[in-house]
Amino acid sequence: MLEILEQEKIDTLTVTVPGVVTVLGEFAYYSQARILCCANSKTLSLTICPSVDNQVHIVNRITGDKKRFNISSLKFKKEDKWANYVKGIYAQLSNNGYEVKPFDFVLDGPLVNSEGAMLAAELGVASALALRKVLNLQLSDEDLAMMCFKSCTQFCNELTKYSTILTILFAQEGKYLLFDQSTLGYELLSDPFEGSCKVLCVDACVPPLAMREEVSEMHKEAQSAMNTLKRMAPGHSLRDFPLYELSERVIDLDEDTRKLCHAILETTNCCNVMVKGFENKDYSLIGKTMTKVATIMRDDIDLTCPEIDWLIKRASELPKCYGEGLVYNGEGTYVFLIVEESSIDAYTAKLDEYERIFGFKAKVKTFVPSSGFLSRLSN
Repeated sequence: MLEILEQEKIDTLTVTVPGVVTVLGEFAYYSQARILCCANSKTLSLTICPSVDNQVHIVNRITGDKKRFNISSLKFKKEDKWANYVKGIYAQLSNNGYEVKPFDFVLDGPLVNSEGAMLAAELGVASALALRKVLNLQLSDEDLAMMCFKSCTQFCNELTKYSTILTILFAQEGKYLLFDQSTLGYELLSDPFEGSCKVLCVDACVPPLAMREEVSEMHKEAQSAMNTLKRMAPGHSLRDFPLYELSERVIDLDEDTRKLCHAILETTNCCNVMVKGFENKDYSLIGKTMTKVATIMRDDIDLTCPEIDWLIKRASELPKCYGEGLVYNGEGTYVFLIVEESSIDAYTAKLDEYERIFGFKAKVKTFVPSSGFLSRLSN
């Protein structure tokens, strides 16, 4: 949900933005394929009020950290860390001819602890929305989205996906967003899970950095591998690249690059199959597709850990589990299960053994997509 609330104190505004889950296509950014994502119920809130001393002050209420900068010197500084995500929005607005002035910001909410690329999107969008409101800027949602993307990727040098920014802005409750990178457009798909079929979200509760650094490093490797493929096969569209040319080694790539490119293209191609499953409410097709992607992520992309492997294995033993997959939301990696409601108790009963083996509990809850900016604004 993205929510804008006027506060009692004059000139004070609070913006609340949602987290984003990439259901399918975590690495599709590098192949110009489609990405399936949605908003979740976790939030980041940003409160803005007039500056006390003509500088921008940012306070992180979760960590207690404080940052400040002058709008006359909008340069990226490594030591400013997450404050660069606000600074980048100021820089984009200034570069596009908008008159800006300093404000004070207070950050709060669980998503303050997201990793860089996701936090850049969440904090960037929240800052841009707040500044548009308090400065009464004539800035469309589409232009705001592109400014946020440029702030993340160019000013802050983060591997933020444009689909993440659009999801924060345009997601609707009970809807999934299908983003097409070739057109930069999107469509909303209705949640196909109804009646007794549920999506179960399982948090392995491993330390956030355990998978976060692996995912971040793999994004860099994926970007490099796909750039190499593009140079070696300039006549091909990456999103429609024939997989046989990789599996039969028609393209002269080193083995690690070939394997990674094949895995990325195979997982991104699965998005087309997933969309058919959504349209037909074919839970078996959806589940098999998610399981296939999870297997590729584990065996070929090597993104997994013992805790996640255990949770997926136990799910596969359920008689009424259609499939299981991995999703990433900037905080960590989660397991999504497509299950009949009658199997949920059987699965949660297995988690006592999980705690005994790994020493900590896993968290389980039913998942339903949350809303975003336009849907909340229309209310």
